[in-house]
Amino acid sequence: MTILRLFLLLLQAAFLFIGIIYLIFSRDLPKIETITEIKLTNPMRIYASDGELLGLFGTEKRKIVKFNEIPDNLKNAIIAAEDGDFFEHSGVEITSLIRALYGEISGRSLGGGGTITMQVVRNYVLSFERTYERKLKEIFLAWRLEDYLDKEQIFELYFNKAFLGNRNYGFAAAYQYYFGKDFNEATVSESALLAGILQRPSRVNPVRSPTASKSRRDLILGRMLSRNFIDENQYEEAKKEIVTGESFGPEINVEAEYIAERIRAEMINKFGPRAYEDGISVYTTLDSDMQ
Repeated sequence: MTILRLFLLLLQAAFLFIGIIYLIFSRDLPKIETITEIKLTNPMRIYASDGELLGLFGTEKRKIVKFNEIPDNLKNAIIAAEDGDFFEHSGVEITSLIRALYGEISGRSLGGGGTITMQVVRNYVLSFERTYERKLKEIFLAWRLEDYLDKEQIFELYFNKAFLGNRNYGFAAAYQYYFGKDFNEATVSESALLAGILQRPSRVNPVRSPTASKSRRDLILGRMLSRNFIDENQYEEAKKEIVTGESFGPEINVEAEYIAERIRAEMINKFGPRAYEDGISVYTTLDSDMQ
């Protein structure tokens, strides 16, 4: 009975401590609505009359997509790479945080303990400074975000915001750059490779380091197998795919640089720098076959 009473007292003390910490930091937390109000930059695209792309202009390469447009291979690879229990937890995984804290204390690298929800919060409204204060804010905001949006909406925010190297933001644009195809065609191997870039996008990507990218891809494939996202045959076949250092530009299939440049200049003159950020689509009368 004494042990039970002691346990309850410790539990009360723990909740009281968490409550005090929350009150201290919650006063400076940004409003959770801010995350959905932030507008992602989306480049200007210029098309021929039949829909063929003539030009793409912007500082960040991005294609914004909805959750239901993302193929399962890509969803599963991202979840396996970043947050295996994404659809089960409430924004924060306590066991992962404890493991990360133990790694910090012991001087070992055991991961940051961040979930996809926590990464969305950090990417949209917090800084990347490595402090305990930022981590606590990240945790509290992740809980709030899970109450404010559903899992699909949170995943969509992550999918479209993530930096994947070589000025590519969001998985759709990155897939086009690294594989030269529409992201809807993503294979198991390609999905795992793309998800593997997330950890260190500027150093571990197939253009800069095919060998490191392959090792990371194989690790993600192993996680996908362990979570039954793929079977043994898919795992073995995916591992056989060769990783090259090839890269691709935008899907510009019509050579019409002069008209594309004239339109770009006109749009900048009319709308200013936001023409590169607002996702403007310009359709011309140009016939791509005749061109």
